[in-house]
Amino acid sequence: MTQVVRGRRAARPGAVRLRAMTVGADALELHGRLLDHRSRTDAYLKVVRAVVRPGDVVVDLGSGTGVFGVAAVRAGAARVYAIEASPMARLVRRVAVANGVEQRMTVIRGWSQQVQLPERADVIVSELIGNEPFAEGVLGTTADAVRRFLKPGGRLVPSGLRVLATPMQLPREVRRNAVIGPDRVRRWQEWYGIDFSPLPAFGPDGSAVAYVNPWEARDWKPLGPPTEVRDIELGLRPTRNKGPVSLPVDRPGRLDAVLLHFELRSGNRTFLSTAFDEVDQDNHWDSPVHYLRRPPAVGPRTALAVRYGPDGPGGPVSCAVLEHDGDGNWRALH
Repeated sequence: MTQVVRGRRAARPGAVRLRAMTVGADALELHGRLLDHRSRTDAYLKVVRAVVRPGDVVVDLGSGTGVFGVAAVRAGAARVYAIEASPMARLVRRVAVANGVEQRMTVIRGWSQQVQLPERADVIVSELIGNEPFAEGVLGTTADAVRRFLKPGGRLVPSGLRVLATPMQLPREVRRNAVIGPDRVRRWQEWYGIDFSPLPAFGPDGSAVAYVNPWEARDWKPLGPPTEVRDIELGLRPTRNKGPVSLPVDRPGRLDAVLLHFELRSGNRTFLSTAFDEVDQDNHWDSPVHYLRRPPAVGPRTALAVRYGPDGPGGPVSCAVLEHDGDGNWRALH
């Protein structure tokens, strides 16, 4: 039967009984939105079916509703270890039973870094990508899982994560409502009779970040092509940031912000993208938008760069837009 174990307890059939369901409404709503994002889920299911081979042992890392674990069993996996830290683990068991795969699916309640498995896996499947691609700890969690769970030569889904940046000119109304600027401060003061001018609109580097569904960015004006700012093979020890990456501009305009999106790949093939011109209306991810305090006029001759990413698996994520000062140096745009 399906097992539910916690932390470092060994997986033993029938060892732990399920208590009453205590899955919160917020968790169910979140995972409901993930399932509503059909293009995302279909893309993952297609890759799982292509990567998992008959007889494989599979780890479903951060199992959620168990959708990828069930798919792995149906693709021929001999055993699936579905690791889920939240009370959703209890729901995963019920999903396994409802789909008749409980004999080959072991549900493990706990954080993956604290879990021990009785055997190594042929495949690890995960979806640990947040709106900020690195914010959910995908680098460190995946590296740990590969080191302790995966057989030599094993396979990852996804196997790679690529982040790209696009320079953007925004409709003025979008920009006006995106950050705490003078217009909003004046409006609040008129409404409430309180001076809100001390509210910080931008950080010390002169930028502010907001999150926008890329579907809503289709009407924005790209000033240049998407440019790769990080490309990481998941499971390997992450390298430190390599410095500024040139950000081409091929159209004149006002550089209001840099829009980030990510791509996931399996092997050499990209199977999912959050690019604004590729997402469907059901997309659930929001993309980071890094706004500039004083948007400069730019054109094809403007020398811009982006410095982005975390320093190591647990480091903070940062994004800075830079301009060449003509003396061989890069300086942050404010």
